[in-house]
Amino acid sequence: MLIGVSGTKFCGCEDVINMLVDHFHFELLNHLDNPEEILDYATKNYTKNSVIFLEKLSLLEKLEKRPFFVHLSIDAPVTTRVALYRKTTQAESLSLEQII
Repeated sequence: MLIGVSGTKFCGCEDVINMLVDHFHFELLNHLDNPEEILDYATKNYTKNSVIFLEKLSLLEKLEKRPFFVHLSIDAPVTTRVALYRKTTQAESLSLEQII
């Protein structure tokens, strides 16, 4: 199975991916750059549990046609997103509108 994770800014996508890797022993596919390489690797290794962060819609459109692919879209309340932003950047310089 391949899980593609996407979401809004500072919603906790990295936390979800880390949980899948650390607790459920998924393989993180961050070493493949080209969408064709990712699709080829995922097709050849469809019985392995893998996870990837989806940054581009074009990659999602390619992968969603595969029966072994699941898209997980993450969102969080605005207060959580602001807290994650401040924790990540160690700054409070941006306004709420700029974060969203």
